[in-house]
Amino acid sequence: MAPPTEEQAMLKSVLKYEVATGNPLRPGENRSHSYFETLSQQRDLPIMQVEIFNKFLRLYKDNQVVVVAAETGSGDSIQLTKRIMYLELDKGLQVVCTQPSPDAARELGERVAAELEVTFGEQVGVQYRKYNKTKKQTRLKFVTDGMLLQQIGNNPTMVGCSCVILDLNEQTINVDPLLALLKKALALRSDLKVVIISAAESEKPASYFNVPQIFKIERCSFPVQIQYINEADPDYCETAFHLVQQIHETEAPGDILVFLASKPQVNRAVKKLRGAIPDMETFPLHGRLSEAEKAKALCSGEKRRCVITTSIAESSVAVDGIVYVVDCGVEMESVFNPRVKMHTIQAAPISKSSADQRAACAGRSQPGLCYRLYTMKTYDETLLEVSPPSLLKDCFTTAMLALKSAGIDSVGTFDFLDPQQEEVYLRGLEDLKAMSLIDENGTVTRAGKAAATLFIDLTWHNAFEEAIRLGCLSELIDIAALASVKNPIILKPHETQHTDDASQLPDHLAQLNIMYTYLNRHRDMSSRELATWCHEAFLSQASLHEALDLRLGLVGWCKANFRVSEIPFLTPGDKDYHDKIRKALAKRSAHHATISDVPQQPDQHHKMEDPPKQ
Repeated sequence: MAPPTEEQAMLKSVLKYEVATGNPLRPGENRSHSYFETLSQQRDLPIMQVEIFNKFLRLYKDNQVVVVAAETGSGDSIQLTKRIMYLELDKGLQVVCTQPSPDAARELGERVAAELEVTFGEQVGVQYRKYNKTKKQTRLKFVTDGMLLQQIGNNPTMVGCSCVILDLNEQTINVDPLLALLKKALALRSDLKVVIISAAESEKPASYFNVPQIFKIERCSFPVQIQYINEADPDYCETAFHLVQQIHETEAPGDILVFLASKPQVNRAVKKLRGAIPDMETFPLHGRLSEAEKAKALCSGEKRRCVITTSIAESSVAVDGIVYVVDCGVEMESVFNPRVKMHTIQAAPISKSSADQRAACAGRSQPGLCYRLYTMKTYDETLLEVSPPSLLKDCFTTAMLALKSAGIDSVGTFDFLDPQQEEVYLRGLEDLKAMSLIDENGTVTRAGKAAATLFIDLTWHNAFEEAIRLGCLSELIDIAALASVKNPIILKPHETQHTDDASQLPDHLAQLNIMYTYLNRHRDMSSRELATWCHEAFLSQASLHEALDLRLGLVGWCKANFRVSEIPFLTPGDKDYHDKIRKALAKRSAHHATISDVPQQPDQHHKMEDPPKQ
């Protein structure tokens, strides 16, 4: 009998851990009956098929880098990650998996921990910003790509990690510098593995890492009929509304997935459809929903379901059971204008790749139908093949500082996945120098090294520094925390019930007053009373809690980086209370401020640090 091949031995090792009665991550504890029931259901996923997984094992064995092209819902994000962890378990090192956002990292970590029947924060953990739910025994860690970029700057060879799994289904500005640093780490560590997962664009990272073969996971899909409109209507939300009504009234049973451009559009459409079609269950699905709210959208009921979503359902979330897709063909994108040094949020056409992914959502469980609210000519002649990379659309300042802090001095000529836009690069250098985070030679200063470790926007570093001088660091930390939460703390326009707290103060000071009022109520009220008060005052208790958690992290960061033992604060009776806070806030954006009081040129603005000579 021939000895087993190396791939067979690797598969046997994975299955040994996967089907063991005892939990390999918690010695002495047995797995439950529900674990094996769930595992049995997961066997139908493509990555769980022996023949498909063996192909992955061959590539994993022979290469440092494996690029995985996987359709949404193929099981790659969870099942492949778990199996890679089993492959690396005997080494006693961590497997690190990136996600594009803190919510995605936490939600995926919680789900994997539940499936593995371990305590979240122990064997499976998550880390982002100053939230660190990991321990020494953590074997699988989910992080944001920004967090990993910061960590690899301090740990260039990824000591303590055996494999990095990069989820590139939603690319951020951190992806290019992160790939560049991982490429450097791979050259220094032959035992380090990198697995890159992408639903849309796998050829580019494969070429970047000289990967000879892409591992493709294809789901068994059904045919999808595409229907275009003869003439596009600028009011695509209204067109989508009437089309959903038509589908519900005339088409066979089947759930509907509608792609709109933004969260406000989604919320308005949900409200309108719920009122117009009460016998259909309509749900929103976007990145700012809680996990519980997302779960509602992902579960089919007895009635026809209609899910109104943004681009999140293209590659990040699999919505099963969809038969009809309505695609508006538009998405909201943030674009950095280096000439005015500002981001603009604008509506833009999606790419052909995105359009194809959206259409594929209709054919996962049965033949489907995709209605595109644009013409065939638009698809053929106007849409780009793929969306432009984040490096060409976003501000590069933070990523540049991270690279320089990691010892990459010549960022302008560094080997990135996508070529840099020269003007964006030069503006980044200009900003870093104006903030005194690099010196005249482009070397990172002491302030720059500290700012590179800041887990919120690095421009807050100079505001904190000024606040120490003015004695209002506590107030600035609170404002920074409030400004850095995912969702606003105010749920309704401020002319409602917070006008007493907000008064006529600017937004930052108004929110500061709201936080202090909330803390006072927190001391005097029960949990139920506090929740009721927040509801009646149109305040998000979840966002306020998030801000308070951030505040704790920022206090620790300031003490460590500014070497202060106590956090100075102002007394309410200080006659310059508001002015001191405003001055510290102004320091945050002084490098972008302009003056216009030049008598000779009243219609022109000039940068504050370089006003024209009189």
